[in-house]
Amino acid sequence: MFRSHRRRPADHPFLHAAAHRRGRLVLRRLAALAIAAAAALAALAAGGPNDRIATTSPVHAARLAGISGAGVVGCQVVNLDRAQPATVVVDLYKQGGGAPVSISRPNVPAGAAANFYLPNESVLANGAFAGIFSSDREIRVICRTDWNVSGGAALYEDSPPGTDIVVAPAVKAFGGQTSIVSVQNTDTGQQASVAVDFVARGSAAPAASTTIAIAPGTSATLDLGRFPQFATVPGGTIGHLRIRSSVPVAVQAFVDDETSQRGVYGFQGVPVDQAAERLFAPVVHAAAPVDPGDPTALIVQSSRIDVVNVDGASPASVALAYTGVAGACAGQTYRSPSITVDAGGSATIDQTPPAGPLPAGCTAAAVVEATGGKVVATVLQTARPGGLAAGYNAMRAEDGATSVLLPLWRNQHTAARVSTAFHVMNLGTAPTEATLTVLLQDGSTAACGAACTATIPPGGAHQWWPPVIAALPAGRYGAAFVTADQPLAAVVTDTSAVGAADLASHVGAARGTSGSGGLRSGRRYLPLLLKSGMQSSTPTAAATTTAMPTGVVPTAGPTGTPTPRPRPTTPPSPTPSPTVAAAGGGPQVGRDLQGRVPPAAINQAMADPSRVAGWGMPMNPNRPVGPDNPLRTCLALRNPNQPYHPIFNGLVFKASCP
Repeated sequence: MFRSHRRRPADHPFLHAAAHRRGRLVLRRLAALAIAAAAALAALAAGGPNDRIATTSPVHAARLAGISGAGVVGCQVVNLDRAQPATVVVDLYKQGGGAPVSISRPNVPAGAAANFYLPNESVLANGAFAGIFSSDREIRVICRTDWNVSGGAALYEDSPPGTDIVVAPAVKAFGGQTSIVSVQNTDTGQQASVAVDFVARGSAAPAASTTIAIAPGTSATLDLGRFPQFATVPGGTIGHLRIRSSVPVAVQAFVDDETSQRGVYGFQGVPVDQAAERLFAPVVHAAAPVDPGDPTALIVQSSRIDVVNVDGASPASVALAYTGVAGACAGQTYRSPSITVDAGGSATIDQTPPAGPLPAGCTAAAVVEATGGKVVATVLQTARPGGLAAGYNAMRAEDGATSVLLPLWRNQHTAARVSTAFHVMNLGTAPTEATLTVLLQDGSTAACGAACTATIPPGGAHQWWPPVIAALPAGRYGAAFVTADQPLAAVVTDTSAVGAADLASHVGAARGTSGSGGLRSGRRYLPLLLKSGMQSSTPTAAATTTAMPTGVVPTAGPTGTPTPRPRPTTPPSPTPSPTVAAAGGGPQVGRDLQGRVPPAAINQAMADPSRVAGWGMPMNPNRPVGPDNPLRTCLALRNPNQPYHPIFNGLVFKASCP
């Protein structure tokens, strides 16, 4: 249960906007991205003395130990394109109804990130939201939710949409754990009719079922411990959810451990069409020290893998092949006994002795091999004592990439001594030499040489641990990416050497190629985003969810000192001008924007023209500026014949005003 003790001010990992520089663009931009992410993880990763208690009574504190009180979210949206800038827009749909709120970040440089820290978005009311992140480039969204009353935290990626989705595990008071699952209607034009089946372990038939309606764009949140339609499911049940919908939905799950003050983990629902016969888990633990450099550490990590056979017609035989990465099993291979997973059923595979084949003190990579059916799998990591937890979804071979972005690393950061372990797995069929490029918070590249290069066998993995890399001094942070000639998968895990922070894991992002992108690939879904709110546990038949707002928790910078977020002043409403400014003149606004473009968008463009495409460029970039080749200084719509949209038809500067 939580304790009401005062803590130092907390900051959020995705609070500050990235600062980007010209020159050495890719490295500098990635470093700026890391600075934005790491600046606030200082406190939130230190869930004990380094964050602060909320100023109001916690919600559900009597049962939900980690998920209690005001939840706050920060999201980092990475532009994965290597050559082109991106415009990023998030549309936030409040649970319970209402028009969406749109927030935009224009001109996010290639390889950099836009940051959305909900408590600092003044246009957004307190409560629970579903988010649709859109961009004209390929993007990846990484979010972190923190419950500052307890110190509970979860780090997770965007959720893939589908019409048939599996959530595993799903638990109701199982070993003190209960699932809270949010289902988002990704269609903004029509209502979704969603059937939810709770399938208990040992049976393929649902233990309870319900159908809910979800309004366009928004989401419904189901607390499996309190949802009335699942009241017949007894406490102590573990299994999975099967969610089917008339339109594509996205699903996010949190699992809270009431036996722990901080233990919360999050993961995504997986569409059935992404099930596979082989899945890859870059890191599993068997009572391994939370500090890999200290084999005598009292805090140890262990893992389990929850597997669902999505085939409803035949059982599947499932086994795990392990390659030892560090500790007692380094360089060794192991194999678990095969187990039978019933058609449409689920199972848990434990790595820790005596239940699992790995020796105590082992960190390994695992390959989930299914015969006779396709499976989805989720890896749960726990640390004891302390009841800390993190989770991630196992990956398919096609999810690998030869270049993977790791947006954040830390080395003994803050008083919580939080460090980030990089776990990189070779998904290819041949050995590969993987190179980790590490960027420091000042934008420079760490000269770690051979310490950042490793040969990884097929199906094997390598662990990089910053505290033992001499080029990464204590107290530093930054970003990184890993490259190879074989496809890789990567998982990063934040751990506190003293147990003062919840574990937090997420999957690395495959980096795009030059000029890649496209609107379809640039849309991402986050079913539950909190701004100082907590979701209700009993959605109605219409699947609406009432937010329970509490006070906003102040934030702090990486040193623990309060860091006010600067807010730009709103300039006067721009005056339309029918003329073109002379070369070197200031920005002007075309007449046709009035009544067609929100004044806030015009004001933002006029306040900082350099962030708008075309500003200051000659009409013909290949000719000198002159009377017949003026500068582009007139604000206009990209396509004047189409309605304004921040992504589809945004603002640009042109050489002549209508």
